[in-house]
Amino acid sequence: MKLLICFLCLIGSALALPSAVVLSSAEIDSRSALWLHANPTGWKMNMTSRPDCGSGNSMRPMLQPNDRMFFEPFIGQKLKGCVVLVKVSYCKLLVSHLAYDENKTHIFMTGINNRYSDGWVNKSQVIGVLVGILRPE
Repeated sequence: MKLLICFLCLIGSALALPSAVVLSSAEIDSRSALWLHANPTGWKMNMTSRPDCGSGNSMRPMLQPNDRMFFEPFIGQKLKGCVVLVKVSYCKLLVSHLAYDENKTHIFMTGINNRYSDGWVNKSQVIGVLVGILRPE
């Protein structure tokens, strides 16, 4: 089985789309293991949806159900234009949405496919920044 691997490039634009490379399942597993070994504080999560948190469509087409997402820890880097992993009060799961704007203490967060934004969220709630996506073919 082959998997589609997408790495996110958000250089200069919040609307940049991931570029895709098709790799074998073994190659994906190998690269995932290497990435996690090289980034021990990084996160690897599966895209999920739950009725109490949303339908899982808020970041389509960039993120889709069953995507495996890779996050680097938030250590104070600029977030505007990045997809961030955030702990929010309205959902038991961590949420991945676009940081549309930011100031010194907060980010304005929204799903790219949502009618309504999440509003301003304190940067202390940010856990990580999306750096890669693995998508089953």
